[in-house]
Amino acid sequence: MGALTTTLLVASSLASAGSSLAQGRGMRNAANFATDQARRQAEDAIARGEEDVTRYKQDVAQLLGQQRTAIAASGVDVTSGTAADLRAQTERFADMDVATIRRNAEREAFGIRASGQMQAQGLRNQAAGAFMNAGSTLLTTGIDAWQTWGGGPASRAMRRTSNTIRRDLAAWG
Repeated sequence: MGALTTTLLVASSLASAGSSLAQGRGMRNAANFATDQARRQAEDAIARGEEDVTRYKQDVAQLLGQQRTAIAASGVDVTSGTAADLRAQTERFADMDVATIRRNAEREAFGIRASGQMQAQGLRNQAAGAFMNAGSTLLTTGIDAWQTWGGGPASRAMRRTSNTIRRDLAAWG
């Protein structure tokens, strides 16, 4: 390989490595964005769950008021007996429903977080691959340039080593 060819190979390899590094940085930034987006969406799911709880409690308060009014209109004491039992039962069911609403919001948030983490991990893996590709390109180009410029006819041991490195990097790539 001539000096001009090697120079062009080195320049091309540096451009390729720079492109791989830029791709890796972009993937890393996308992973951070995916994590932030999932966090925001999960927080929104919890907030929407709390809004649902507030609306539900208002509906239950209205229902309790209607029950109390209907029972009082029939001349029954609303503070004791069946009327009090009905009110207590309605409140117990309402408490269970509130817990269910919150639990569902938490489950939704968990699913959003898990999905965001998986997406971010995939992007981080792609970023790592791009960084490894850049390193591989620079390493093999350096070996080729050394053999052409600095090493002259490289020793058998150096050739075996560079061929082993190339083979290992190709297997990773």
